[in-house]
Amino acid sequence: HRNVIELGANASLTKILAVERAEADLTLGEVTEFLIMRDGRELSGQEIMLILGAPEVLARNTVRTFVGLHAFDRNQPFIIAEVSTYDLAFDAMLTWEDRMAETLNDFFAPVKRTPVPPPLIFAYRVFRNLDLRESGTTWPIVYTFPERNVLIITTNESTLKEAITRLAISKTRSI
Repeated sequence: HRNVIELGANASLTKILAVERAEADLTLGEVTEFLIMRDGRELSGQEIMLILGAPEVLARNTVRTFVGLHAFDRNQPFIIAEVSTYDLAFDAMLTWEDRMAETLNDFFAPVKRTPVPPPLIFAYRVFRNLDLRESGTTWPIVYTFPERNVLIITTNESTLKEAITRLAISKTRSI
């Protein structure tokens, strides 16, 4: 599925995405993509990342984004960003960690959320031979670079696994 979001001048993208997340009627395993537009024009990956509160250096290095939902144990949000420079993107992610819950707030908020997002503390963990960073369970956010030019940010391992699987499938189809 693909849903078009026309973003008004003063609209909050995370609030709109949160409503879409709450109202999406997806079947288990289904994925939907949000095509984010303003004034009839699709926003660039850089613009989307800036609106989502990513550090400027990460946004500048974002070539393309895929913002969507995956139906698993409720609708789970995810962001896939194609980046041009891994080192800069990874460093920017480390600096974004303490503000991610705040900037991705409504879209990434857990069901039992606190009124104010807590400061997140991330830790390293290995998942399917990938280094990933994850926050605690009260406001879960996980991210990894399955390839040096691909960043995936989501809220759980199942959605992360689905995104990685679909990326691998899409690469084999383009060969």
